[in-house]
Amino acid sequence: MYFAAACEAIQIHGALGFSWEHELHLHYKRAKSGQLLFGETGRHLDALAARAGFGEDER
Repeated sequence: MYFAAACEAIQIHGALGFSWEHELHLHYKRAKSGQLLFGETGRHLDALAARAGFGEDER
């Protein structure tokens, strides 16, 4: 969500959002590095669902 919010903030602020005059470029870089380091949200949600027992066949 952090990466999506950073991308939207850059879109809202236009070119100012990715210039050195504003701190949004720092949030974008932090969000992207966090996404690469920890993985995307979908992978974590799938692991959590599997651990909770959702999505398994109950035959």
